[in-house]
Amino acid sequence: MKLKNSIFGLALMGVLFVGCNKQSDIGFAPESDGLTESELSTLARTSGFTITEKGYIRFDDLASFQAVVGSLDNEEDSVIAAWESSIGFSSLRAKFAALAETDEEYLNPVEGVDNFGAVINQDGVFAIGDTIHVVTYEKEYLITDGDESKIANVTSQNASSQNVETFNIERTPLRVAEIDGAPFMSAFATWSGTKGVTEPECTAPGRRERVVLEAFANNYASYGKIGARIKGEAYRKGGLFGSKKWRDDEVQYGKMQGVAKYYYAAPDPIMKSIWAEGWDKEQIRNIVDEYYTTPFYSSFDAEFIEVTYTYRKNTGCPLVTKTIKFVK
Repeated sequence: MKLKNSIFGLALMGVLFVGCNKQSDIGFAPESDGLTESELSTLARTSGFTITEKGYIRFDDLASFQAVVGSLDNEEDSVIAAWESSIGFSSLRAKFAALAETDEEYLNPVEGVDNFGAVINQDGVFAIGDTIHVVTYEKEYLITDGDESKIANVTSQNASSQNVETFNIERTPLRVAEIDGAPFMSAFATWSGTKGVTEPECTAPGRRERVVLEAFANNYASYGKIGARIKGEAYRKGGLFGSKKWRDDEVQYGKMQGVAKYYYAAPDPIMKSIWAEGWDKEQIRNIVDEYYTTPFYSSFDAEFIEVTYTYRKNTGCPLVTKTIKFVK
């Protein structure tokens, strides 16, 4: 279990950029500190799990679960997809990534937690030791006796079987309280479990594009994370009939700097910094903290997350800086 309960006093610092609409004015992205595709493939072979005959991953223990999910954190979708391919696994993450390019409406139970979704099969199933986990949008069911015959009952929302425990998935409803120091009187959900700000559209180069600025605190039975992100979108064609809707799209440049105050497994608050920077990504995010623990031990309880976001959607759009305070 990774338990972080040290207290850090941090001051929120604004970010100021001056320049014209050229990426060269910002500079170039540093090399990634994440694992390479080769390293992830090696980890997949040695980290203590098997893929069962029913097509779900069974981790030997909590440490093995943490090793894999932790290594995939903050990786690009292409790297996570390469890891899945290297072990011959069809994940819940991949299922909803494909759905995002269709015309279907859906609720993604692992939105914003791609590293966790990568180890869950497309029926929402994974296991740690003898306990089988089944993830739906609202609940995570734990079949503690490892009886695979109960999976069907759980996925059909019939969780009354013996030795099945239920965990209510928590997506802390953070709301926007302030923008650039001024009170914000209304806010709306931009994706499940968060409140965010959808920025004004930018039409260059010839299509509607925008970014969404978010903060999140999501708690599952054995995994949770808290942090913030910049997410790119474009109003573009997709699906069988080529219909247009808002779909994931790259952000040319994004940076976040801020602080989060929250509680976890202790009466005293934790304060940690937020910092991330990225170029040409569908999302730039920073995971402030995460946990891997036995079920029902504790959850993240966010008091506030305050972030200065700086972004440029594409070359023809302006560089924008905005400070947002999210509160519970």
